[in-house]
Amino acid sequence: MTTYVLGWDGLDARLCEEFGLSGEFAPFDRGIESLENPVLGKPDTYEMWPSMITGTEPDVHGVQLIDDDVGASFDSRLLSYGAETVHKVLPTDARVWIGLKLRNMGFSLSQKTPEWYRERGVPTVFDGRDSRAITVPNYVTEEDEDVGLEIGWNSKHAEMLHADAELREERVVYRPKKPPERIDEWLLAESSEKIGAVLSAADEDYDLVFAWLPYLDTIGHTVPAVERDFDEPEWQERAYNKAAALTDTVREFMEEDDELVVVSDHGNRDGRHTMDAYIASTDAEAIEVA
Repeated sequence: MTTYVLGWDGLDARLCEEFGLSGEFAPFDRGIESLENPVLGKPDTYEMWPSMITGTEPDVHGVQLIDDDVGASFDSRLLSYGAETVHKVLPTDARVWIGLKLRNMGFSLSQKTPEWYRERGVPTVFDGRDSRAITVPNYVTEEDEDVGLEIGWNSKHAEMLHADAELREERVVYRPKKPPERIDEWLLAESSEKIGAVLSAADEDYDLVFAWLPYLDTIGHTVPAVERDFDEPEWQERAYNKAAALTDTVREFMEEDDELVVVSDHGNRDGRHTMDAYIASTDAEAIEVA
């Protein structure tokens, strides 16, 4: 038996109900509450997936985007050193602004590896199981690197989107540099590639296949700009329907005794991360223990 976990980043429980998709990702579903970063006042992807794969909070597993003592680090050692330095002297708003500027230049946050958790004695859901983790944030695997699958913001994102911090609105907005249809095509192609990796893993008889899919969160951050600048009022709803259809692709490929879990790290409405995360499963008991 294989358990498939599809981590749809930013899948908002309230929007799922509003769009009439309750039960469409999997037959048993409900909303769950995310974890709030105490500095940002909202949940953040960088911290949440490590919390989900370890079952612990950021101050326990040690992966933190930002708190009173910790600032985000980047792949570049020089940038990481600079981030640590300015973290101590600049207010939160300024640090967020600088971080977005660096992302718009194509720089990405550093990512942890399985070895990082093992060295610190932090167990994960993958331990003791024959498993395949597919682009799970802060769980970079050799398999992902071998096939060219990337995690999070990268140079392609900087080419396609411009990230702005609208601090008065307390949201981050991605402004498309290309027409919305090109943005959607690119994001769906990325999601399809990861779904393809899930289907390929089905041939290996894994105990656990866990894939992270950022499509809905990226779309969520584009909503304010796309609805206003391109007059696309159903932009986010269409994305939810496409995500449900991609999920169906996995369900159709599963064996009779396999299980599917769909889960999000937080919601995303109008470019804002919400506490309204979501879980669904083909197994009713799976959503009761979450």
